[in-house]
Amino acid sequence: MSDPIQGRPSEDPEKADSENDNRTEGSTRNSTSDEHFEPPHSPLGEIAFIAIVCSAQLMTQAGLALSVVPMHIIGDSFGIDNPGQISWFTAAYSLTVGTFILIAGRLGDVFGYKRFFVGGFVWYGLWSLIAGFSVYSGPILFDFCRAMQGIGPAFMLPNAIAILSHAYESGRRQDMVFSMFGATAPGGFVLGAVFSSLLSQRVWWPWAYWVMCAACLSLAVAGFFIIPTSRHSLNHARSSSSVWMRVDALGSITGVIALVLFNFAWNQGPTVGWTVSYTYITLILGVLLFGLFYFIETKATHPLIPFGILKVDSVFALGCIAAGWSSFGIFVLYIWNFLEILRQQTPLLTSAQFTVVAISGLCAALTTGVLLSRIPASTVMLIAMTCFTVGGILFSTLPIKQTYWAQTFVGLIILPWGMDMSFPAGTIILSRAMPKQHQGLAASLVNTVVNYSISIGLGFAGTVEYNVNNGGRDILLGYRGACHGQQDAPEPLSKRRRIRKACTPCRQRKRKCDGSSPCGMCTTYGYTCEYVHDDSPLAPFVSQPPANSSKSPNFGTPRNKSPEAVNSSTTRQDTTPPAFEGGMLDERQPRYVNASSAIAFPHILGLHLELEKPPTLHSFGYNFGIRPEEKSVPHGDLAELISEADLVAFSNTFFTVFSIIFDLLDQKIFLQQCRLYYQGQLHDGVFAAVAAGVAAIGSFLSFNNGHDREVDIVHFAKTVLEDPAATRRASVQLVVGWSLRAAYLRFTTRPNNSWIASCTAMHLAEAVGLHEEENISKISKMADASTSGFNPGRLRRIFWCSWSFHIITCYEYGRSAVRFPRITCGGIVPVPGSFAQQHVRLAEILPSPNSTFCLAEKPQDLGKEMLERMKAVRDASSGHPFLTLTKADLTFYLYRRMRQLKGPVTDEVIELIITAGSSAVEAACQQVRKGHLFFNALGSVFQYACVLLALDNPLASSNLDGAFEGLEIIVSIVDTRLTREALNTARHLLKASIQKKKQQTSTLEAVEARFTETQTPPELLDLALDWDQILNEPYMSFFGLPEL
Repeated sequence: MSDPIQGRPSEDPEKADSENDNRTEGSTRNSTSDEHFEPPHSPLGEIAFIAIVCSAQLMTQAGLALSVVPMHIIGDSFGIDNPGQISWFTAAYSLTVGTFILIAGRLGDVFGYKRFFVGGFVWYGLWSLIAGFSVYSGPILFDFCRAMQGIGPAFMLPNAIAILSHAYESGRRQDMVFSMFGATAPGGFVLGAVFSSLLSQRVWWPWAYWVMCAACLSLAVAGFFIIPTSRHSLNHARSSSSVWMRVDALGSITGVIALVLFNFAWNQGPTVGWTVSYTYITLILGVLLFGLFYFIETKATHPLIPFGILKVDSVFALGCIAAGWSSFGIFVLYIWNFLEILRQQTPLLTSAQFTVVAISGLCAALTTGVLLSRIPASTVMLIAMTCFTVGGILFSTLPIKQTYWAQTFVGLIILPWGMDMSFPAGTIILSRAMPKQHQGLAASLVNTVVNYSISIGLGFAGTVEYNVNNGGRDILLGYRGACHGQQDAPEPLSKRRRIRKACTPCRQRKRKCDGSSPCGMCTTYGYTCEYVHDDSPLAPFVSQPPANSSKSPNFGTPRNKSPEAVNSSTTRQDTTPPAFEGGMLDERQPRYVNASSAIAFPHILGLHLELEKPPTLHSFGYNFGIRPEEKSVPHGDLAELISEADLVAFSNTFFTVFSIIFDLLDQKIFLQQCRLYYQGQLHDGVFAAVAAGVAAIGSFLSFNNGHDREVDIVHFAKTVLEDPAATRRASVQLVVGWSLRAAYLRFTTRPNNSWIASCTAMHLAEAVGLHEEENISKISKMADASTSGFNPGRLRRIFWCSWSFHIITCYEYGRSAVRFPRITCGGIVPVPGSFAQQHVRLAEILPSPNSTFCLAEKPQDLGKEMLERMKAVRDASSGHPFLTLTKADLTFYLYRRMRQLKGPVTDEVIELIITAGSSAVEAACQQVRKGHLFFNALGSVFQYACVLLALDNPLASSNLDGAFEGLEIIVSIVDTRLTREALNTARHLLKASIQKKKQQTSTLEAVEARFTETQTPPELLDLALDWDQILNEPYMSFFGLPEL
């Protein structure tokens, strides 16, 4: 085994430094400690020594995975779904890791590397413990704990590298050790990903942090005993300089603050927007402090970063590492989101797919260890940058519908080579370019750049994503923009939609307009979205709204309305009362009224008359008050019908089977409110109706294990929802209650009843104001909103889930839908395990009111438009069997519409129908076997059989057997009057079709029987005739017109 380092390579950096900077030389002689570590001489001892030191890198990257992998699960537990807020779970950790490494190396130089290595593990473990318990507090404490966690790895990493640098001489053994140290980075991330996803999905996400605590404390104990005591010559004991001067306290404080402010600005900008003043103020302060830091370092006796010893090669190496590792952080975060959100994978499955990273990283490390002894480190760095680039290109062009083994697998193999080749190469370049006394500084610089670039890279990517994702409507475009770092990110899945006309604000600012009303750009920046002549794009088959209906509701001029938009508005005289366009939200209660209503006019008039306290929004003089209002109907107590334990059990079925599609409620908050209700601390009748709806649906979906008093529970909810005391005051809970009632009625009774209930839910949503984004932010700040879980993201889900259910119900049964004057409610942010956004997307494909869906090109006629919409339904994502059934329902509707228009049914249409119907049969049988009797499981298969009979085509007839087999399977499992009726009706139609064909065949046979022996037999006819010509027009006209 090699002795500890006693010298450096032939090129003496210390000598060069003394020639360039005498101040630096003095600081080197007097300020630092010269530690010597001798690894254990036994093979097992040396393996243990290397393993413990390399565990610093392993646990650092595992800590990064603790927030990347279960980020959406953690966000749901805190009731937040804003991507900017969720990104802080990772950015806070990387921020402190990259920032405090800067001073950790100097502290190790002065006070000893082993001391800070072991202390870093202890600090890391304690804050991991507290981070787990932050689940009982909120996201702010969790972000703070993540930041405190990062200080531990900041102390561990540079001192670990310094220990290895002092334990091994320059040569192949040191190269191999550094390569093994770098190899633990991808392996650590995979290890953290697997355990955090497993614990988050199967147990509870805080357990991942508590396990991390136990592991860190165990490694601290092992490191204390396994890492040998250094032969330490304390030159600083004889130094006349104080400790504060030797650690460069002023430079350390200035540098840390500069790094924090600069990083904070870039990561907070995508969350609150760059228009908020403190974001760019902190950015400016950070830049100024960087300049001050440089000035302090040039004057310090013991500078934290002696710029005189940094050569050009070292600076270029650090630049390469910064570029590569910042791209690594971006790709890991956004590819993980891509796989979970857009491909609808679970965290555990995504972690399993990432395991190849550890294997590839190990191979890269071993290869790098060999290459560094044969080729220059700069060449290895070039190869590493190539791997980062190639892997980035593969990830940034990933299509959604592609097998894992194509680009994803290949990219995950290539990317670790960039990591595991750049880290040891950069470390060796800097380690050999600096004197032995500054090994801690060399390690600090490399690790600072690695970890700080991960955090700052997320800020850069988040800023690009924020500006290109069309206000959150185009998630894929935002992800691609973040990975490409540019606004014109490609989208290979579909052609870029060309709009005929941009809105006025986008045209004035030369911004990209998506053509919707309001467009994504105006929604993002708060502009008033207006089109020339007020001809904003509308969904087909929808009448033109009033001229002022597309204007945003506001009180006078909107606060964030731009001067250009103000000047483009109609000019009013000074004597005209202030304009109140659209509607107004009564902030005393979530009640939304139109500005032209009798309720709002007294308030508007009071403002015009400059009253200090204008009249409140109230129905003044709505009647004479001769008769008292209708009294409340006694409805008893839900606890008398169902126990708390049964409610919890059936709610679990509701949330695992039904809520993943209709994501109306947060399970954790719902159970907390149920506990308060059963303890007598919550006296909200409408919530009791919501709980009854959850229990009823959960009981129904439990099939044969439903509750004995399910009918009574449903009647209880109906009584409460129709109670005059509840309907007098609209509320979000009332919207949820009626939406659940509509869903249960769709499960159990005639569609007409469900349609009426869904219309009621939509009208209540308008009364509350959920259709406008401005109201949502206000409602979420009202009293009891947080305790009910009604944050902005949840309110958006309630509105869009109710809307999509209503639209599909209306179109399925040919009823009119509720139309809003305008909808500015933000879109649903997809989360793993929820398919609500996919269901909403399917509803938007229909030519429905307020839909934002637009075809890439306007078809020439309605028949072709139905075909294009049918293709859009086929291409839409469907991660759940219920969505497969819904896609079939919509396909059959569009076919019925085409049949009504008497348009031709092409082979392409038939193939689309068969594809959707065959998938529906399989999905229906799958759901019925599980006991999940979704309402369209039977109806979709029945309609498929009917459509096939109507097509009367050989290809369609060949698929009839599968449709009827599916019906028979469903009846064999669920034998009821309605299932038998559906099967018997389908058989009756089949027999009628057969009878019709028999009649046609008998007619042809009768014609053929008229031939006599004297007539020329058919077999003696001249076969040389041109039969193709005879069978074409005009000869075929005598057979009659073809049936449409």
